[in-house]
Order: sequence, then structure tokens, then C-alpha cells
Amino acid sequence: MPFIENLGGWPVLGSSRGGWNGNFNFVDLMVKVRRYTNSKPLIDVSVWQDDKNPDKHALFVDQSELGMPARDYFLKGRTDTVLMEYENYAKSIAIALGANKSTADTHMKEMVDFEIKLANITVPKEDRRDAEKLYNLIKIHDLANNFTGFDWSHYIQGIFSIEGVNITLENEDHVIVVVPAYFEKIFKLIAETKPRVIVNYVMWMEIKDKIFFLPESIRQLGKGYQKAVYGTDVTPARWDSCVNTIKDFMPTAVGKLFVDEAFDEEAKKNADELIKNLRESFSEMLQENEWMDAKTKIIAQEKLAAIYPKIGYPADVKNNTAIDEIYKDLLVIESAAMESYINYLKRGVVDNLKELRKETDKTKWSDSAATVNAYYRSGENQITFPAGILQPPFYAKSQPNSLNYGGIGYVIGHEMTHGFDDSGRMYDKDGNLHQWWTEDIVNKFKEHAQCIVDQYSNFTAVDVKMHLNGIDTQGENIADNGGIREAFRAYKKLVKSLGAEEQLLPGLNYTHEQLFFINAAQVWCENIRPQEEIHQIWTDPHSLAYFRVIGPLQNSAEFSEVFKCQVGSRMNPQTKCTIW
Repeated sequence: MPFIENLGGWPVLGSSRGGWNGNFNFVDLMVKVRRYTNSKPLIDVSVWQDDKNPDKHALFVDQSELGMPARDYFLKGRTDTVLMEYENYAKSIAIALGANKSTADTHMKEMVDFEIKLANITVPKEDRRDAEKLYNLIKIHDLANNFTGFDWSHYIQGIFSIEGVNITLENEDHVIVVVPAYFEKIFKLIAETKPRVIVNYVMWMEIKDKIFFLPESIRQLGKGYQKAVYGTDVTPARWDSCVNTIKDFMPTAVGKLFVDEAFDEEAKKNADELIKNLRESFSEMLQENEWMDAKTKIIAQEKLAAIYPKIGYPADVKNNTAIDEIYKDLLVIESAAMESYINYLKRGVVDNLKELRKETDKTKWSDSAATVNAYYRSGENQITFPAGILQPPFYAKSQPNSLNYGGIGYVIGHEMTHGFDDSGRMYDKDGNLHQWWTEDIVNKFKEHAQCIVDQYSNFTAVDVKMHLNGIDTQGENIADNGGIREAFRAYKKLVKSLGAEEQLLPGLNYTHEQLFFINAAQVWCENIRPQEEIHQIWTDPHSLAYFRVIGPLQNSAEFSEVFKCQVGSRMNPQTKCTIW
């Protein structure tokens, strides 16, 4: 309750309990929630690497996230089951915190009606893939001229005047507006909406992300909504929520614990060798490419050669003094989890905004070393493989090369290929958003990419009878298809250099070439509920795991040869999509 009161109160609770007295200043509310919890409802103003000057930071203005994981949940109709569960969830939390039931019914219905309108004006993710279209550079004083109805200067200076940042922005300073279409509509919607609805929505966005700190009886109120969205009504164990929170809260410290206990240092050396071999294979594939001209190939080769790998963990992980320095300003109160979390959020505001006048630090890691993930950064032309993914089934030094190349080798190839997918191709070797392809080559790329878009758009998740979003997933699909080809080629070259095939595994009637593809499929094995399938289709830029196996292997001539698939069969269609 002190948290709610500090933000000015939640109208649904009434003035006696929630503290809201009816006063409303939209700009002041936006400044307060950003400074207090690093929250960005309705408007997201943040500092990120400048796409066209990657050694510098820039101020970005973007639309915000919604209360449910995807805008599609708000667009299925007012009586949709998931939408009603979401409304009931908000209503139940309000009542548990002291709201009158009839007030909660009215207020939360109004709030969801508002959020449906909000979802309708947000730009869908498939329209956010072209970085050039998202880079709209204007001066701060032009924000007020272009997007009226909001005191931009008051808001921006309000958040930048927080202690620890104290940056003064001038009207001539620049800002990058990511989705102008959103800001052309949002302030009109706000002006047409009752103040209590706006405040109820902003406070709900604050409260729903803190519910796991509350007693179990209140946490259980979300079971119906959780079941509707994710397919399970089992509330995550508190220890599980705590572990995930701490991993986000203190990624370097958690990474140190993981590396000290579970990471084999030899994996770094072996990953370096894998990257070298994959890079050579991709270089050969670039050279053999038939739709790219000689001049563009030279520049592409330069970009490939410049990709910088980060493996295992950042240097800070092995330096206790450096870790102490990272967390020296973070106040953690052992007996007060939520207060500690709010302190972490407040620090996040300062850590982000104070970067504006600084050079970018390309040695920084964005995830903990304990993360099972890998990623490519366009603005840095870097690939990162945390210690968490250098584990079975992706990698183990005791595994045959066939399994390692089909596992982590596939992942390495995938991340390298991101530098040349529909989005990554727009950045040069130094990470600048810069058109280094001719229009003719761009058009040829798009022709080949459209094959993959169409192929994946025709894949249907059988349980939910939904097609994949081939547009939104095209970057990941291009990377999957290129990655597996590069990895198999690198494996074949390795075997040739060794002068002999690997010894067959006892008890398995598979060649190592077959085992390569088997492990490439195994790393995506999962059980998934229908509701979670819908959730992933609407929110994840990756295809469902099943199709991350089927799609690339249908396009792989090598797979069909190894498993002797008949031409025209399901796994060896006559038309194959290939870019890299």
C-alpha cells in the first residue's frame, strides 16, 4: 500500500485506501512512474545505441508494451475468454487490495475498454522489421509540433533530472521517434478518456508486475488468466520466481556463481574453434552465392570477417572487486524483498538515462553468463554465447563432433547468419545502419526471402489451427536455414581434415551425418500446451520449435541425401527455399 500511495493512489481503491484524490496531471504521472519504478506505460522514452552512429547513444521514443503479452489478445472481441480472464484478474486484485466489488466491476471494465483502443493504435510487430523506417530523427522541440497534446519538454526533462543523471536537454537535441503513427493518435485517445481510467490503467501496469511479492492467496488470483494465456493453472513456485528475478536483478553476480560451479573453461577454446570453422564455411557459401554481385560479396565478406564473438562470460565475472563496484549503489534489504526490487528498478532508470552523453561500451554483456541463449547484435556486429548454452545437448567435450556441430554449431551458424537476415543485412561491418547493397541486390534478396516467408506462413500449428507469422519470423527462419547449412558444411570439412570418419556410437544404427541432423532437431524438443502455442505465435519472433526443425530440414538438400528422402516427399519438396 505505501508503494501505491507513493505513486498517487489507485482510483479503484477509493480515496480512503488508495490515496487518489482526483487530481490528475498526465505528464506528472508519467514522470513519477518512470522515475520511481523505471516503468513506461503509454510512452517509452529510453536511451539506446544510435543505429546510425553506433559509437554513441541516442534518445528513442517508442510505443509501450501492453498489459497482455500481445496486442492480438485485445483484438479478438470484447467477450473473448482470454480478455475476460484478464479483466477478472485485474478486478480480483483490486478487490483483494480493498476495492468495493461494484466499483471494481465498473473501473476495470472501463480500463480494459481503454486498453482495447490502445491496442488498436499500436503498430504490429510485423511492421517493425525495417530499421530504416523506424529511424525517424527529429529535434526535441519538433516533438510538440509533430505530436500535439503532450508537454514533451516537461516529461523528458522531468525524467532526466533524476539524481544520478541530471542531464539538461536542449530543444535542439535530437530524438529518434520509432513509430510516428502511434504518437499521432495516442494523445487524442488520452484526451478523450476519463482521468480515472488513465490512472487506473497506469497503476494496474505497475501493480501487476509486483504481484509475486504478495501473499500466496493473492498470487493465486491469477490462475484463471494464467491458464487462459499459458495453458497451466499452476502458479510458479515462489523460489522459481525469486531465482528468475535475481538473475535479472544481478546478472553478473549470478553469472559468477554459475561459471564457478558449472562451466568447463575448455568450452571457450572449443567454441573459438567452432566459430572459426563456421566462419570459413559461411565465407565459402557467400562466394558461391549466385544472386549477389562480386562487389557486394566483397563487402559481405568484410562484414563476416569483422563479426566479433563473445564466449562464456564477461571479464567482470572473474573479478570480485569489479562485481562489488557494479552493485555498490544498489541497496538490498534482506528482510524486504519488494523494497529491494523497487531500489533495483530505480537504479535501472539512472543506469539507462545517464548513458546518453557517453560512448557505447561494446564489451558489455546484456545477459547473465547463466543464460541458455545466444544472440547477435546488429549495432555491434557481435555474436554472444553465454556459458549457459555451452552445455548438453548443445555442447559437451565428451560428445562426438557430429553432435556438437549439430548442436552449438547450428546455433553459431544461426547467429552469424543474423548479420545477413532481413534486418541484420541493413547494418554494415561497423554496426552502422547503412545501405551497402544496391537496389538490384536488395530486390534479389527479397525474392529469396519471400520464399521463406511463404513457406513458414503456410505452416499450421495443428492443435490450435493457426498459421505461423511468416513475416515476423523471417529473420529467425533465415538464420535457422543458413545456420544449419553452414554447420553441416563445417562438420564435413572437419571430418575431411581429420582423415577419417568418427567411430560409430555403440547401439545406434545411425551414421554421424545422420546424428548431426538428429541433434540439430533434438535441441528444439519440447512439450507445449495449445495456449502457449498461441502465445508464442503472437509474441515470439522465432517459429514454434517444431517448425524450427521441419522448415530448415525441408530446405536442406544435405538432409534429404543423408536420410535418402524421395524427391517430392514431405521432407524433400521439389521447391526448396535458400538464401545463404
